[in-house]
Amino acid sequence: MKNFVVYKSSAGSGKTTTLAIEYLKLSLYKPEHFKHILALTFTKDAANEMKQRILDYLILIIDYQEGDQLDFIFNPIIKSKREWIGMENSQGRSEVIWQIQRNANTLLQYILHAYSDFAISTIDSFTHRIIKSFAHDLGIAISFDVELDAENLVKTAVNELISKVGETNPQLTNVLLDFAMHKIGNDQTRKIDTDLRLLAKNLLDDVKEEHLIGLRALSMEDLLKLKDQI
Repeated sequence: MKNFVVYKSSAGSGKTTTLAIEYLKLSLYKPEHFKHILALTFTKDAANEMKQRILDYLILIIDYQEGDQLDFIFNPIIKSKREWIGMENSQGRSEVIWQIQRNANTLLQYILHAYSDFAISTIDSFTHRIIKSFAHDLGIAISFDVELDAENLVKTAVNELISKVGETNPQLTNVLLDFAMHKIGNDQTRKIDTDLRLLAKNLLDDVKEEHLIGLRALSMEDLLKLKDQI
């Protein structure tokens, strides 16, 4: 990819500063296009830090006065556009800085008046927005919520599974009954919810995911044959 760039460095070496300036390089030339820029992070803290850094730099640019040490911001921004390089060569550095300051002020106003379009968010938040936009097409309620508590998610799923025993899937009902009877035969409680929760946690374990891929391709009949063989 022609414009694909990777920045690799250790913690505290200035990646956030570099990425914030990259955002300004993309947005300052045409401030109204900031709505078309998407930045994704892994955590909310990183997203908030990125937003704050960009806003701080915009204010520094707007308040810049000759003598301020802002070359680390202005130099990469000017070099990012041939038009600004040409303006600097023909009209002088002060003229191009003044133009960048004007654009920075416009960009800041756009962001403040349409902050929800300031698209710097976590991958999870972005995915959530996309799914919500297509909730109707996906056949889910628009008011759906995301459960991030793994323990609660597993507990709810297991309880829902047990509540459907004897209602819909005879094979599944028989498997669960056989499991309960197996436990009774080994002098254990007939309750199976705790066992199912422990098993269900494997579905949320990235390390065990590769072992589950093959099982998902098997039908209930295949699984029952394997059970009998074991």
